[in-house]
Amino acid sequence: MTLRKKVFLFTVTAFTLTTALVTYHQFELYRELLKKEKESFCEKSTFEFNKLVEFHKRVANSVSSYIARDSDVRKLFESGDKEGLYLKLKPLYEEVSRENLIREISFFKLPAVNFLNMRNPRESGRDVTGIRRDVVESGKNCITTKSIIICTNYVGIRAVNPITKDGKAIGLVSVGIDMEDFLRYYSSITGTGCGLAIKDEALKRSLLKESYMAYTSKTVRKEEYLVSLQGGTKDLVGALEFSGKSLKVKVEDKPFFLCNVPIEDFSEREIGYFFTYKDVSSLSANLALDSLKSLLGSYIPLLVAIFIGSVLSLGRVSAKVEKLYALTELIKKRKFHELPKTPSLGRDEFGAIESAILDMAKEIEKYINVLSKEIEVYTGKAYMDNITGVFNRRAFDEFGKEVIDRFLALGKPVSVLMIDIDDFKKINDNYGHQVGDRVLAELGRLIKETLRDSDMVFRYGGEEFLAILPSTPLSGSLRAAENIRKRIELHRFSAGEETIRLTVSIGAAQGQGEDKDAEDVILRADKALYIAKKTGKNRVAREI
Repeated sequence: MTLRKKVFLFTVTAFTLTTALVTYHQFELYRELLKKEKESFCEKSTFEFNKLVEFHKRVANSVSSYIARDSDVRKLFESGDKEGLYLKLKPLYEEVSRENLIREISFFKLPAVNFLNMRNPRESGRDVTGIRRDVVESGKNCITTKSIIICTNYVGIRAVNPITKDGKAIGLVSVGIDMEDFLRYYSSITGTGCGLAIKDEALKRSLLKESYMAYTSKTVRKEEYLVSLQGGTKDLVGALEFSGKSLKVKVEDKPFFLCNVPIEDFSEREIGYFFTYKDVSSLSANLALDSLKSLLGSYIPLLVAIFIGSVLSLGRVSAKVEKLYALTELIKKRKFHELPKTPSLGRDEFGAIESAILDMAKEIEKYINVLSKEIEVYTGKAYMDNITGVFNRRAFDEFGKEVIDRFLALGKPVSVLMIDIDDFKKINDNYGHQVGDRVLAELGRLIKETLRDSDMVFRYGGEEFLAILPSTPLSGSLRAAENIRKRIELHRFSAGEETIRLTVSIGAAQGQGEDKDAEDVILRADKALYIAKKTGKNRVAREI
């Protein structure tokens, strides 16, 4: 064999082996990437489900607790005045049900006898002791219960609070959120398809006959489960599997990720699954594998073509990126009315991002509006500090923390400012407590006027104030804090015939993904305040 033939044979062999190794490497890379994507999708779906369930439990509990503690409600319930009770709560029920926040408000006599159902006022007298163990437990131990329950009418998230007298339960208030509304909310928030698979025997055990028939008419049977979908088709139901937490299935030859999250009721019995699904046919790894199979012998020209195509499309990509940036600027400035009503960047990845941004903007605007309404509601209650005119510590404990927790649960920015008067004791010592109170009142007014209407200000301690800035990152909270500091430094406070100048120190912190609840954010803001004090006072410090 001549040398030329040997070199030729060696070259062909080397090329063949290289091609085989590249093919094998690409295949393994694709499998590993798909595995990680699948695990990541399931982890994210499980986290979002748990967070949103907890958020809805808190919403239901807030309404239930508010009703249960109302003295008029207790008197009407105790006297057996159903009509009076219904008329009192009708405006509240119509408001929350119209917004799809709450599906049902029900009252029970002990241990679990239906007294009044706001959704169906004529429905009463039914003993649900064997079905509503959450109601029985709440009345028996005079505690709050929050769980996913199948009642006589539907599957829902419920919070139960006792109506008490002299420390004992005399009745119960149950507030429910329909899981169908939860599915729509989850899908709109995350942009992911989802569904619910509930065991048929669990539904038969709890639902009334007419409710069971209505439920079966709008669901699809899959083995022992009745399945309801938010988006998707019956073909997807046929491909569902509940043998594992994270699966990859095919629907009409399209690959889908499927994530199952087991659901337990109040008695810790598994009643079914919440599941999410995602079409992964357009994953870049999948496309790369298809391209490798069809163009295995010419991948270098393919790379050149991709490079040329990338250069040619750079202008279009740049324009789309600038448009996405412009949308974020409008959201940052809260100019929601200037946002387009529908996406305009097409059906590619940029169009999907634009659609997600617009959906997120709608949710942010909704939360700002809800928050403003909550502020209006709470303002008329015993939650105002009688000296400063801002919310008091009780208000912070009862709903201020809830606001921070809500934004943390949804992964949206929220910041906290801790504001403390420098050397306030000298003012009390030199001018008396009456002057000190007037200074506190004036300071509260200045802080409120400097912040936005959607921000919330609390008197946290003696001369310490706390401000919650929803939808605000750390950079924005630092600017707001500096505006407060400058305004107070330049202001002249009245002390009889004299005027007083004073300063404040401010600590700022933003909620982060690792924060468990509001206390973590407040702790970091308090540490930042300590730094501001220790480094000279009259300054703003940020979290470390």
